[in-house]
Amino acid sequence: MVILMCQLMGQAHSQNTSQTRAIWHCSRNLPSLPNVSAMAEQDEFKLSSMDTIGVTLSDLIDVYNGSDVRIGNMPLIGCFMPGQDAVSKNLLKSLNLKPYVLQKLTAQSSIVLGQLFSVTDEEQMQMCLSTQFPSFGYLSSEVITEKFAPCF
Repeated sequence: MVILMCQLMGQAHSQNTSQTRAIWHCSRNLPSLPNVSAMAEQDEFKLSSMDTIGVTLSDLIDVYNGSDVRIGNMPLIGCFMPGQDAVSKNLLKSLNLKPYVLQKLTAQSSIVLGQLFSVTDEEQMQMCLSTQFPSFGYLSSEVITEKFAPCF
């Protein structure tokens, strides 16, 4: 299982084809938020830089599958593009998720709507990452702001 998670992490971190590269981005920790890294279970494979929220590969998959994942007492928000672009298709495929599943989930459940935000392009992805906390999403290049940064 650890080997599979390492392989997925490598695929999820950087999708390099001739045209696509995707980098996961996460909210940066707020000074008043308890150390979320300490909340991660011991046997969970943690994939987070020091100043971003502590999320795991399982957290990403769970949110994108419609599960309620919390950091502290706040719901973890997943920002995603509908999956028609090459970056989204490759990244979701690396997590063994299908883009149409995300579209179907956001159309069906108000609970999921609260934890999944559909965006149309990278500018909206950055807006989602900037305004939602705690959140994660993906961009084709590294972007570092006061609100979010690359996390895997």
